[in-house]
Amino acid sequence: MGQGELPPSVRSIVLAKLDRLDQDKRRAARAAAVLGQQFWTAALRHLIDDEEFDPACLIASGLIIADSKDFQFAHAMVQETIEQSLLPGMRSSLHLKAAQWFAGRDCIMHAEHLA
Repeated sequence: MGQGELPPSVRSIVLAKLDRLDQDKRRAARAAAVLGQQFWTAALRHLIDDEEFDPACLIASGLIIADSKDFQFAHAMVQETIEQSLLPGMRSSLHLKAAQWFAGRDCIMHAEHLA
């Protein structure tokens, strides 16, 4: 296992939980992972093009929890596993959409998503 790689057992558990979600929730969890450990509902809604989506529906999966800002992944390893599972083209596309959302809101996050 190289530096930055997760133990296979952790990866398997996270991906199994992700696979049990319906298609819309799975898509949202993947988009949220691109946003980072913590994420805002408004940013997630922009990434998935669904202004009505409520991330609270992902809490039962054990992948995310509510926090004082909005939502966060239950553990950094959960977020990392989900983001690493994305195909490169999908990851790039989501980072570009995130950069567009952060433009004019947070210049550091905007730049991070463009990197």
